[in-house]
Amino acid sequence: MLLLQRMGDYTLWADMKIWKIVKELTEEEFCCTFNEYSGSIRDRYLHMALGHSHWYQRWVGLEHEKVDLDKLSRKDLFEHINRFNELIMDLIHKNNFDATTVSIGSGDAMIRQDEMIFNIINHATYHRGQIVTLLRMLGKDVEATDYVPYLIEKKSTF
Repeated sequence: MLLLQRMGDYTLWADMKIWKIVKELTEEEFCCTFNEYSGSIRDRYLHMALGHSHWYQRWVGLEHEKVDLDKLSRKDLFEHINRFNELIMDLIHKNNFDATTVSIGSGDAMIRQDEMIFNIINHATYHRGQIVTLLRMLGKDVEATDYVPYLIEKKSTF
């Protein structure tokens, strides 16, 4: 359990590191698509917002929120993601690890809560890496957001 808590805290930390840069981008930079495969930083945030909220809502048995993510401001989009990340952290701290079957695409999968949380953390890390690559393509200086720099920065709190 401690590992999931640390990974969740790490995810929130890394997201904030990147957000400090993203919030200062121009609208053109935020929406810039470098090629047909890269998408934009905005696209990555939209995808994470949709994915994290859907996973959380699916897990706790809520209807999917009807939020038009495309119409959210950049700040509101990040707050939407952060809200669901905080709700996921709350699940971690409650330590309620039941399993459920979820339908994804053409199949069903049995998934435990700890696996669902790991999936969300992994998903965030994957897309945060894409965002970092796009930021660097824009010429932005991005600090390392790996787990070890997190541990070094947070060493006094463990």
